[in-house]
Amino acid sequence: MQKTIDGRRMIVSIEKGLYDWMLTAKLSGEEKCLEVHTIQAIGQQK
Repeated sequence: MQKTIDGRRMIVSIEKGLYDWMLTAKLSGEEKCLEVHTIQAIGQQK
């Protein structure tokens, strides 16, 4: 669990989606979802 500057609780989780990673943050019971795009390193195999 993380806390905001003003002391409110914030729950953050990172999950693997079908194509990219998903960053989900819950603040005061309200859920926000951000999509995190990853870049594959040159020469790296999947």
